Amino acid sequence: MIENLQEIKNCTIEKIIFTSNDGYTVAAVRTEDNNFVATFQGSYKQGQKLDLIGEWYVHSKYGRQFRVVFAEISKDADEDDIEIFLQSIKGIGPVRARKIVAAFKKHTIQVIEKNPEKLREIGIPQKVVDSVNAEITQNKEFNEIKLELLLLGFSLNMIKKLYDRYGSNTLLQVKANPYKIAEEVDGIGFIKADEIARKFGIEQDNAYRIQSGLKYTLYLAETEGHLYLPITTLCKAASEKILKVGYTKVLDQALYLTAAQELYDDEGKVYLPKNFYNEKYIAEKIAKMLNEKPWRINNIDELIKEAEAAKNIRYSPKQKEAIKKAVENNISIITGGPGTGKTTIVSALLYIFQKQDKLVALASPTGKAAKRLEEVTIYPAKTIHRLLEARFDKEFRSVRFFRNENNPLDEDVVIIDEFSMVDNELAASLFKALRKDTKLVIIGDMDQLPSVGAGNVLRDLIESGIIPVTKLDVIFRQGETSGIILNSKLIREGKMVRFNNKDFIFHELVKPEQVVDEFIKELEKGKTLDDVQILTPMKKTDIGTLELNRLIQERINPPHPQKEEIAYGSKIFRVGDKVMQTQNNYEKEIFNGDTGYVKRAYRDEEGLRHVVIDFDGRIVDLVEEELKEIIPAYAITIHKSQGSEYDTVIVVLAMNHYIMLKRNLLYTAVTRAKNVVKIFGDMQAIKIAINTIDSSKRYTALKERLKNVKEYAERGILYALEI
Repeated sequence: MIENLQEIKNCTIEKIIFTSNDGYTVAAVRTEDNNFVATFQGSYKQGQKLDLIGEWYVHSKYGRQFRVVFAEISKDADEDDIEIFLQSIKGIGPVRARKIVAAFKKHTIQVIEKNPEKLREIGIPQKVVDSVNAEITQNKEFNEIKLELLLLGFSLNMIKKLYDRYGSNTLLQVKANPYKIAEEVDGIGFIKADEIARKFGIEQDNAYRIQSGLKYTLYLAETEGHLYLPITTLCKAASEKILKVGYTKVLDQALYLTAAQELYDDEGKVYLPKNFYNEKYIAEKIAKMLNEKPWRINNIDELIKEAEAAKNIRYSPKQKEAIKKAVENNISIITGGPGTGKTTIVSALLYIFQKQDKLVALASPTGKAAKRLEEVTIYPAKTIHRLLEARFDKEFRSVRFFRNENNPLDEDVVIIDEFSMVDNELAASLFKALRKDTKLVIIGDMDQLPSVGAGNVLRDLIESGIIPVTKLDVIFRQGETSGIILNSKLIREGKMVRFNNKDFIFHELVKPEQVVDEFIKELEKGKTLDDVQILTPMKKTDIGTLELNRLIQERINPPHPQKEEIAYGSKIFRVGDKVMQTQNNYEKEIFNGDTGYVKRAYRDEEGLRHVVIDFDGRIVDLVEEELKEIIPAYAITIHKSQGSEYDTVIVVLAMNHYIMLKRNLLYTAVTRAKNVVKIFGDMQAIKIAINTIDSSKRYTALKERLKNVKEYAERGILYALEI
């Protein structure tokens, strides 16, 4: 935030004192009650009328001057501007706004403020006159800001956010550096800031713009799973795709940002600082935990036999190996496909650790996965966020975990299921909450898609070679007859699936309506919307989530006069719709992947749009910008299905999805089903998916950091032996 800026309105350039070749200008400026010298970047003319934003400073030779940060041509609100503004006030819709402005023209605001009774003369009800007058007179500062920002395309909700952050300096901050407010206020972002900057005439090669564009490029890379970008890749992408500015200028600003540590350069790998520190922390904490002498449990073989008797289970040699590694090491990993007995191992570990009076925590990344884990083990399980006691900090508008290095978890053992979904940031938060002597048992399937968030933590941990790993490869669950289990194994091995017309079925796809018809048939059998899920690789195309959701909504939840609905962009939310949250909203305590049902959809007194959703018993009211994080969920992408399990999965897989056809994508889709998989698509697309290993590399360095930790530790031991 720029602290010392001032705005001086209605300035006239009296005389140009000096202009340099690179556009630096010194001018004598007058206002109604002042004369001063101002310095500008840019070309200006004598007699020009401007509003100036800048700061006072004292030049060693020429004395007190006003350094201009931003200048715009003086402009009073016109009638269209006033009309838009009036519509943001309670009780004034488009018709009344047009009527008022038609009567009072450019003097509308003054009339409302000083002679509100004149509104009665044109037929405005007294109740509305009173509320409009109160709004204008009691919130004068905010309304002046609102009038300007509405015209820049800001929503009323966003204007309130800006005003909450900057108060009376809101306009100064927006005009001086829109890129800075994009970094400091949620929901604006680089694209919106760039749009505003263009309206203000900020040039393409402006340093603030390039710096913001570099950070935005790294943010986009993060959404694709990368923790860093090589500096040449970063500058090339920012230069060509985002900024349309020469590579050298972009590189110069990248070097400036890394020198100022606004970005972090680790031997040519450029990170957003939080991603660097989180990745580094994970590696260092794992090293500390592995170096800590683990507490022991004696007679482990006897305890395993007791667990077998208590649970009426016979554990395989591999399962026993996994149990022993979990008991004997501070960190261990159990990995394997569906049906290989991962969850039955958890039951044995619970039995053994409880027998030793050890406190155990079970957790998963999503609410659904935690609920499933609890049902199978008959032991309380939480999401990782709830385990770490996530709390939203309203002052900083960010999440803080109450469980951390200063307040670690009380449990002696922490078991995390579905770890393939854990990203870099959540992993760092988890490790911060563990004592050095806590046993951590990680369970996950590394053949699934990696986490939606940045990083590839499970795979990096396994491939580092420094953590004890047990790979389960023998199928137990559902016997040898389950088509889902057998085919998931075939997919993992790169072999063609076998359809049996019982629980693993193929239909050639001709048109999207086939998928919708099949979905409705399953519901007619008595299955619920939670039991049946359509999965497809992409959002767009005629067989993507957008179109399939539209078709299903038309069929099973059409519009009705007695059903509330709200349009937000191209989406319509109607009472009864199944929806999904797509980002973590810590303030409302709902998380990426949570599904629920719309209970209400309405506009409040100020015209703001609300959708009230029941998330498995938690009623949450979402408003305006929060609605962009909600999507219809009759059909979802395969990525969004991670961690969930459904009775029946309808998978859409066609040649339209060619760029997405990968083995881990199909594997993840198939393993979401408990009982039935129905694939609609092309046989050729299935073959391509099975034969295509995802070779796209996520830029992460956790594996290398862990290997270095091991190497340094081994060198230290050798050095100690030599001494």
